[in-house]
Amino acid sequence: MRKIMTSIILALSTASSVSADVYQDLYDAMFLDDIAQVMQSEGNEFVQSIGDTYLEGRSLDRYLAQGAELYNLEGLKRGLVDGLRAELDAEAAQTLLDFYVTETGVIAAQLEATARVAISEDAVEEMAKSMVLSAQGKDRDRIQGLLAFIDDLDLVQRNVEGSMNGQFVFLRELTRIEQFGLDENTILALLAESKEETENNVKEWLIAFTYMAYKPLSDAQFDTYLTLQRSDVGLELNDALFTVFQTLDQNISQELGRIVSTQLSAQDL
Repeated sequence: MRKIMTSIILALSTASSVSADVYQDLYDAMFLDDIAQVMQSEGNEFVQSIGDTYLEGRSLDRYLAQGAELYNLEGLKRGLVDGLRAELDAEAAQTLLDFYVTETGVIAAQLEATARVAISEDAVEEMAKSMVLSAQGKDRDRIQGLLAFIDDLDLVQRNVEGSMNGQFVFLRELTRIEQFGLDENTILALLAESKEETENNVKEWLIAFTYMAYKPLSDAQFDTYLTLQRSDVGLELNDALFTVFQTLDQNISQELGRIVSTQLSAQDL
């Protein structure tokens, strides 16, 4: 499921109770390096698919080189850390870090990161969906708990919104190419037409991912983790992460659209 922001936290040096590098520490505790690597891998696949659809020859080669730079791993890592600095209060970051260094926090973060890496493979995604189907009877309480969690945090709509915003800013760049006959109203109509299918796909992916990721947790660990996620500080974290990831995605998508539009315009000359 697929810019870089900078901020200076002026008060950080005066907050004696907060680690001087709390954002980097939180990034590390959540294994976000692994997530950045997934973003790069899936991003490069996305770049290739867009190039294959719209471009050919030398234009495609130039586009692929530019697209790969947008998904530069070090740039993605900086974007995630700097985004956390910009979006998350320092005291909240410290509270979250205190949780993520506990036994339950470490295990949950490791499971999330490992599952996110694994589910990027189509075969693993299908296996995770099959796990959910087979668990409907024997592990119904865990499934219901995850569905409630997904609903409480509005994860489906937030992911759908992020996906559609990324598509919109990409396609908006292509309105400059007359042969496509696109304008903003047409793009909005196309996205509205596909919204229900997108919602269903996102919901199916989320329950498959979360069930596979958290299945090894004991009931006590599972409850502790979900309690953290539903707490004020957990909601702050989710708000921050959605803003950071969606900002990265939209900026990259818009730039990809600009590059494609430029290459197509050059082909027409």
